[in-house]
Amino acid sequence: QCAYATVIFIVVRNENDVSIHLLASKARVSPTTKTKKGMTIPRLELLGALIAARLYATVVEDYKLHDVRTIFWTDATTVLAWLLRKEPWDVFVHNRVQEICKITANCEWRHVPGEHNPADLPSRGCTPKKLLQCRWWEGPSWLKEPEERWPVSEVKFDESEINTEKKRTVVSSMICTEKLNWYKYFSKFKQVVNMIGWILRFKNNCDFKKKNGHLPENRKHLSVEEYKIAEEKVFWLCQQDGPLDMDKLKHLSIIPTDNGLIRLKTKISNREDENDFCHPILLPGKHPVVQRLIFDIHTENCHAGTQMLLSILRQRFWITGGRRTIRSILKSCVVCQRFTSKNIQTPAIPLPIDRVRDAKVFEISGVDLAGPLFVKDDKGSLKKVWICLFTCAVYRAVRLELVFSLSTDSFIMALRRFIAKNGRPSIIYSDNGSNFTCFKNVCDKLDWDTIASYSTARKIEWRLIPPSSPWWGGWWERLVGVMKSVLKKILGRACVDTEVLQTILGDCESIMNQRPLTYLSEDPSDLAVLTPAMFLNEIQEVGVPEWELIQPTDLRKRYVHRQELVKGLRERFRTEYLGQLQLFSNKASGLSIKVGDVVLIGDDNVKRIDWPVGLVIELIKGRDMAVRVVRVRTINGVVTRSVQRPNLIEKIPSALAKFRQRKIGVSGDITKAFLQISVAPNDRDFLRFLWQTTDGQLKVFRHCRVLFGASPSPFLLEACINLHIDTTLSLCKEGKSNYSIVLLELLKNSFYVDNCLASVDNIEQAQSFITLASSVMIERGFELRGWEKSGDQVDKTTNVLGLVWDRYSDTLAINTERLSTMKFDNVTKKIMLSAAHRLFDPL
Repeated sequence: QCAYATVIFIVVRNENDVSIHLLASKARVSPTTKTKKGMTIPRLELLGALIAARLYATVVEDYKLHDVRTIFWTDATTVLAWLLRKEPWDVFVHNRVQEICKITANCEWRHVPGEHNPADLPSRGCTPKKLLQCRWWEGPSWLKEPEERWPVSEVKFDESEINTEKKRTVVSSMICTEKLNWYKYFSKFKQVVNMIGWILRFKNNCDFKKKNGHLPENRKHLSVEEYKIAEEKVFWLCQQDGPLDMDKLKHLSIIPTDNGLIRLKTKISNREDENDFCHPILLPGKHPVVQRLIFDIHTENCHAGTQMLLSILRQRFWITGGRRTIRSILKSCVVCQRFTSKNIQTPAIPLPIDRVRDAKVFEISGVDLAGPLFVKDDKGSLKKVWICLFTCAVYRAVRLELVFSLSTDSFIMALRRFIAKNGRPSIIYSDNGSNFTCFKNVCDKLDWDTIASYSTARKIEWRLIPPSSPWWGGWWERLVGVMKSVLKKILGRACVDTEVLQTILGDCESIMNQRPLTYLSEDPSDLAVLTPAMFLNEIQEVGVPEWELIQPTDLRKRYVHRQELVKGLRERFRTEYLGQLQLFSNKASGLSIKVGDVVLIGDDNVKRIDWPVGLVIELIKGRDMAVRVVRVRTINGVVTRSVQRPNLIEKIPSALAKFRQRKIGVSGDITKAFLQISVAPNDRDFLRFLWQTTDGQLKVFRHCRVLFGASPSPFLLEACINLHIDTTLSLCKEGKSNYSIVLLELLKNSFYVDNCLASVDNIEQAQSFITLASSVMIERGFELRGWEKSGDQVDKTTNVLGLVWDRYSDTLAINTERLSTMKFDNVTKKIMLSAAHRLFDPL
């Protein structure tokens, strides 16, 4: 077991002499590579036969001995059986037997006893003394004898040793009870009719030839009459397959026809009109062919709506559950979805803590800009100004400041004036205006800890609502509307100067702060209504105090009394205002959004047809774990939007779209993916089959692994892959694993059955993704192999989901070389279908 060897002798026969010469020899040490079955003696003997064949090919080429008779001798009966028998061997034996047979196709293989085999000498090893005593240089003496005297041994094959390398096969005999649908391979109604039409023509041609002895004149297209007959045949098949529930159709007058079609008798049966209009054909609405008919008519009539489509269909057909069927089909139309897809409605939630907690006035504030307004300057010319509205999130008080531009500097001046009058807020909410976001970026860059150590300044936390979602800031947008309503009534069409406008803003601010927050009663004995001004100005003092009559004890009592009034005012605010806020029921829509969905990104300033399409890459959840904000990747980058903005499109194929989304495409596949999934013992009865043993008995076997080719297998594989990746993601988020969460999310959305298709921005990310994907999947026995990426120039083309992918130019194409062997002299339906099948390998 330490080595194997081969030796080649040439025998030259003359009239009176026979000479033997040593031409070449070769010896090798046994391989150390470990295999599942181990390196057995028969396998080493096979390797010896392999190097013998390779050495023979070299000697023949070097000495030009192509026409010389060659005989191979081996003392291994097992190797001889492998070479002579045409049976399916295991991979190791099969590959080497195939190479040996290819090289020694014109040679003979014979058996020689071990004591007559000179190749045993180098494989076993010997001393120099023994080498001189043996016939290594001259070869076996019996080679000089005539061929009739050569040693002949009775070969006894060890069948058990031979069969250890036989490939294992399992035959599963199953009866297919699934009914083959005659319409399965056609997606359009006209294609189904054409298929039936050509079948009927073939039948008619056979009948014609049987009757007349020759075929009729060949026509390349179906005639109008043939198409009409085929269409009626399709309707008849639909009625037979439906089937029609006659119990539910008792209220309809049904009449049979000569061709077997079921029609309806209507009130206009006596009208002189087309038969289809007076007696429409009855069709089952749930039949797939009928649904394809409805969809074709829908597209032919410019994507007509439910009512118009139903009106068109009623001219020829009566479809059971027609309106309901049409609505379900229109929901699956991708073109219509782009214009009719609805926003996702989220359930109503309680007000955030910043809106209801006990806080000082303007401690939590919201800000927005309104305008522009036109004012007169000193020269009488007009210029634009804007109004900056600050509102308290808790007590709903308002401050109005005039700004003269939309720049960040102008807003900072207004903010400074607001802080000087009302104190510094701790939190400010705003929308995504450029002046607000710029100021937020400036605030984020400041070292507030250093500032606080030298002054009393405190950091202002700036919070932005999602872009293009003004309803998130409804609590200040509503006050902007109140302010505009007051200004319209005061100003009308007047154009005033800056001083007058500032005065009017002061009056408007006072009016808004005096608005009631609670119910205004008509009973004079009730308490005064709560207004924002009560919290803004605290308790008003009426009258002038007489200082000479005031005692120190009275001041203390007055202070305590004022504090009790303030406390009572806040208690009234809690019970009368906050206590009356109700959470109105807002039923969420049935739609849900998830990572990987293709969506339309709505914009009030852009027409719906121009809305960009994006891919959801991240879900942002609130405190109640409901998703209200998502991050979407578009061709222009990543944007953040509320879920009410993206409109979900459910019927867009995304396997190739994700693969082509970024600059570098990466593809790989899982080796023997289905066989890596074991079936639970209690589920193996679904995979049982009968097997006949050698004694004729039937035994029941059960598959322990998922079968390749079974209908549920791809779904089981997808579920196992998702479960493994989700588990790994959870471990990463808990800090128990060091994998990249971003790349794991990409990996999760990159599988199509056992194919991994992804796209990244650069080569470094591609290498990182390949490394991570291989490491993660091998943990559960899924070996990802055959990695390929864009830009590779060696073997630059490969197959991706049936298409030819040129990795160097990063293009997808269809291979037309297979059509070169086809003849198109007489184009028939069969030839066209065969050509289509060769062009594209179906998924």
